[in-house]
Amino acid sequence: MKRLSIPTGKIEIELYRRKVLAKSHLKTYVKKYRELARVAAVSAFLVLIPSLSTGANATRFPDTQQRLSFTESPYPVAIAQQSVSITLGESYAQQKEREAREAARPRRGTVSVSLRTAAYPPCPISFRPFYQEVGPRFGVPWQVIEAIHQMESGKSCHTARRSSAGATGPMQFLPSTWRHYQWDCTGDGVSDITNAYDAICTGAHYIGTGLTGYSLERSIYSYNHSWSYVNEVLRIAREIGYEG
Repeated sequence: MKRLSIPTGKIEIELYRRKVLAKSHLKTYVKKYRELARVAAVSAFLVLIPSLSTGANATRFPDTQQRLSFTESPYPVAIAQQSVSITLGESYAQQKEREAREAARPRRGTVSVSLRTAAYPPCPISFRPFYQEVGPRFGVPWQVIEAIHQMESGKSCHTARRSSAGATGPMQFLPSTWRHYQWDCTGDGVSDITNAYDAICTGAHYIGTGLTGYSLERSIYSYNHSWSYVNEVLRIAREIGYEG
């Protein structure tokens, strides 16, 4: 057993007391420094994570934009150059108010309503093969697209026809609505409201976008706020083969 040597003199006792205090202080300082070192290490690690995530091994999400291309149609479809937006759950009055604000706000790429016949593809005898190609691409029964084209302009081709309400073209779009859903189907870099192919694609795009939140009937109703219009569109669609 180790024997403790206890100082007996006054000077020795004071030296022994100072030695014990020094050891105690040293232990306290070592403990504090270890805690500070641990905090510094954690902080450095948290700062280092974001810089590592931006390196070559960072997680990259796939591109969500997809090109729409026709495989058997003579009319190529170009990728839309604008984002898709739709306002769900708004009332008719709210829609009118929104469209008025949008019409007053200057936007890039204004809608062309001039008839540029020389730049358009020729009009076919029947648009039905085009409906049958476009409809599935946007998840819409092609018969419904044909019925809307019939209701809006009698299946007219390239036209600048304008209604008293300001709706224009073969599918009778308001310019404010066209700006949101316009689609360049001819690949000429211009989505033209008077071009039959662009207009039909945009109509399919509009109905297909509405189907993400509503039924087909409600999506057709948003195209023209009339339930008699909806019933007539569905009646024509069923006559040409729609079974819904």
